[in-house]
Parts: sequence; C-alpha cells; structure tokens
Amino acid sequence: MIGNYKNKLDDKNRLTIPAKFRNELGLIVVVSYGFDNTLELRTSQSFNSWSQSLINKGNLSSNARNLSRIILGNSFELELDNSGRILLPKQLVNLIKLNKDVVLIGVGDKIEIHPAEQWEKLTSEPSQMTKSLEQMAEELNKES
Repeated sequence: MIGNYKNKLDDKNRLTIPAKFRNELGLIVVVSYGFDNTLELRTSQSFNSWSQSLINKGNLSSNARNLSRIILGNSFELELDNSGRILLPKQLVNLIKLNKDVVLIGVGDKIEIHPAEQWEKLTSEPSQMTKSLEQMAEELNKES
C-alpha cells in the first residue's frame, strides 16, 4: 500500500478508509499502537506475521517482552462497516492524542494513521525533509 490521504474522525471515532486501501485490506483489519506516535492498520494475515516476529524475539529480554506487551496489548481486530469505516478504540485514540484531522499513509504492508499536525510537521519543510532522507539513507547504508 502506498500514498497518503487526509481524513477526519467523526464524533464516535469512526474513520473512513479510502477505497484504494479498502480493496487491499478486506473486511477484517487489525489496528495497533505503532512507532513514532502512530496507529498501524494491517490485514489479519499481515498482523499475524508481524505479531509472530515479535513473539519470536523471545521472553529472555525485557525489551522484547515490553515491546510485545505494548504492541500486542494495544491491538484490536476491527470490521469495516458498510460505509468502509472502522471504529477506532478510544484507548488508542487517547494514546496518540488523535484529533479529528488524521492522515493515512500507505507503508507497504500496513497503513499508518498519524495526527494531521504531526504529519504536516514532518513534511512541511521540503528541503529539511530531503536532507533528513539523505542522512537516513546514508546511515542505513552503513548498517548493511
């Protein structure tokens, strides 16, 4: 999944999933707490693979245990309604301080849900964004 879409939560914390994403997700999805103050939306199959990778990290490390607790403990299976909406759990909305304005970003096998102001801050300065991308690419290249 790729692209980004601005959207709004309604008063009941329902979020309409763009048609392009709905076609790839299906009717049952899993929403979970993600990295960088986001929510992550995956197909059940993709979530099962993701959660298995967390579980495979084992219980011997406190970091692995805590990561599993935080992510899996804040994950919920949801069903899209006839209008293509999901009802985001209030605890997740509160956890990332999600307001009405959101941005959905396709990131491969998942969709990130960002507070709009967070996404705008990240992408508002194109020259800074390009510089950051170059720095990240160089660091990743050193790691491989």
